[in-house]
Amino acid sequence: SNYNSLGYTRVGRSVTVGGQLRLSSTTPGNAVVVGNLPFTSRANDPSGQTSQGYHWSAARVYQHDLPSGAIDVGCYQEPNTTNLQFQNLTAHQNGWLMFIITYFAA
Repeated sequence: SNYNSLGYTRVGRSVTVGGQLRLSSTTPGNAVVVGNLPFTSRANDPSGQTSQGYHWSAARVYQHDLPSGAIDVGCYQEPNTTNLQFQNLTAHQNGWLMFIITYFAA
């Protein structure tokens, strides 16, 4: 939408992305995914510690309907991607999302 305001800072391999965006989806119920983050996140640790490649952050929502039983909303970036996925949240016409997440670039 025209209301998006996102930015990032990179220091070494550490990348922080944050801001707000307004969903313009006309198909409610779809998963909420922000694509094309500025850098690909690092892959899982070769030692097999799969959780080391994931990065998690809380998110704030405004003018959004949350699913029944949802107690939190957050976003995460999977290893080796440039996608930010929101958990416990589906698209809602004109809903606002605010977040800040720090991850390590590949």
